[in-house]
Amino acid sequence: MVNIVQADNSRYSNEQIIHAYELLIAAYAETEDKIWGKNYIRIPFTEFQGLIAKGEIYFALIQDEIVGSIHIYKLHPSVLTFSLLNANPIYKGLGIGKALISEVEKIAKQTNAKKIVLEILQPENFTIPFKETLAAWYVRNGFNFTTFSTFLSLKPSAQEKAKNLITPAHFACYEKLIN
Repeated sequence: MVNIVQADNSRYSNEQIIHAYELLIAAYAETEDKIWGKNYIRIPFTEFQGLIAKGEIYFALIQDEIVGSIHIYKLHPSVLTFSLLNANPIYKGLGIGKALISEVEKIAKQTNAKKIVLEILQPENFTIPFKETLAAWYVRNGFNFTTFSTFLSLKPSAQEKAKNLITPAHFACYEKLIN
């Protein structure tokens, strides 16, 4: 059974937090290499630690082992979003991703959010099978495609980061209304 808990620097050792970070980095290095290049580092460790300190990182646990994580935060008072979703591939098929998304939905309801939004970064000129599988998985979990947006229109403060794209890319945007 997968349990979701809010990450807490006082509850988890530095080694456990490093393990969670390494799972995240490995997941994005594998799935984003055709967009950002080899050895892509999605987020610096210090930034990951800062998100934990803000209470925005949640860990997925199986028998007290960290097997995945997610960053959950408010975009606007009525809009919740998430990023950095990852799961240890050793445990594929055990519902880690589903449990993390369920936590997003639970927090959305608790905070009176009207919708959850997400973006999937995709190359403009070719497809990545994992990204297509991921998009279909989100649709099966109640998210609806809304639009494509350029990288800089959604992340205007990331102009320096955008220079590191190795191929033209855009975001496929999705939303799920909360009842």
